[in-house]
Amino acid sequence: MLYMKSDAVVVHISHQICCFEHADESYQHRFTSSAEASGYNLGMCKAYAWIIDFQDLDPSIRKRALELVYLLVNETNAKSLTKELIGYLRVSDQEFKGDLTAKIFSIVEKFATEKIWYIDQMLMVLSEAGNFVKDDVWHSLIVVISNASDLHGYTVRSLYRAIQTSAEQESLVQVAVWCIGEYGEMLVDNVGMLDIEEPRTVSLLCKIFMI
Repeated sequence: MLYMKSDAVVVHISHQICCFEHADESYQHRFTSSAEASGYNLGMCKAYAWIIDFQDLDPSIRKRALELVYLLVNETNAKSLTKELIGYLRVSDQEFKGDLTAKIFSIVEKFATEKIWYIDQMLMVLSEAGNFVKDDVWHSLIVVISNASDLHGYTVRSLYRAIQTSAEQESLVQVAVWCIGEYGEMLVDNVGMLDIEEPRTVSLLCKIFMI
């Protein structure tokens, strides 16, 4: 993906962010309503999101940009922007990951219309920055998983795959351990396979621990 990183763009966006931050609530409401009515919502969100990726900029500017992007999210662009923000999460610096994971979780929780999308997005967040996720986030994920009986097999297999490459992410491991403890037999026997999945062989060691 290509990003516009010219000084002119950064200065222009930073100025608008500062103006937005210091405006009263009525102005902020008119601003976001106008953006949506004009059909600029997704494009504007992307424009403001550009500077989140600028690691050399003042962290406070990136944080204000994130706040503005968050305010412009709606039902139409939630999935696209969640994908964008998870992409930023992969390259963001350590001090920014906490704010970013919190905003992604809030967007997913608010706009998810399908449990499988909710689970997929949260597993990506836990895989990328599970050490920066607050306890209430992964607790909420466990509640969603437990209430999605048709996705138990899919979820436990997804978590098993995730911990193969992201075992250093504590929150991911906590969710995976719980899920494997609850639905381990579905993992071993490939129960409840979805069309988008491929059969997976579980290691002998994992099978022993689940006996």
